[in-house]
Amino acid sequence: MLLSDEAWWNKTFAEAVHFERLVLQRVHENTIARQTSELGSSDLATLRSKAALASVLKDDQGQLPEARALAEEAAAGRVAQRGDGHEDTRRGQT
Repeated sequence: MLLSDEAWWNKTFAEAVHFERLVLQRVHENTIARQTSELGSSDLATLRSKAALASVLKDDQGQLPEARALAEEAAAGRVAQRGDGHEDTRRGQT
């Protein structure tokens, strides 16, 4: 069965978006692994990377629980490091 041009472009775009998300996920996972090894799991750079990965994962319903756990871990770590009133903490809560 042949797809119309519009259907083909929609399918191609959806596949490209999915591939981009997978690449971003892998980049963030590798970054987190390196930062955890070199800086520790509670370092602010590591926490920011975890929040960035959570942002990527949240768009996939199957990975929503992992995204939420990462986001909560990052937020709790920022609060522990900087306190509730710090700009970095407030930015992560929005």
